[in-house]
Amino acid sequence: MVLIPVTKPQDTVEAGLLTMSKYKIDSSTRYSFHVKENFLKHLGDLDRCIEENRIPVGGGKELILVNAHLSDYD
Repeated sequence: MVLIPVTKPQDTVEAGLLTMSKYKIDSSTRYSFHVKENFLKHLGDLDRCIEENRIPVGGGKELILVNAHLSDYD
C-alpha cells in the first residue's frame, strides 16, 4: 500500500519492470536494491530493482539485457 497522501492512501499498487522481446527470453531474474530511507519514507516509495534477462544467441552464448529502475539515484 502506498500511504502518500496520508489522508487518502492509494490502495494496493502492483508494479514491476517489463522487458519485451521478439526473441525467446530463457530466464529473467529480479534483484532488489537496498535503499536506506527512514521507515515512513520507505513505506511511500516503491522498491528499486534491476532485472537481468538472458537470450540465447547461438554458439552457446547469451545476450544479457538489463532493465533497471534507478529513479531513486538520479
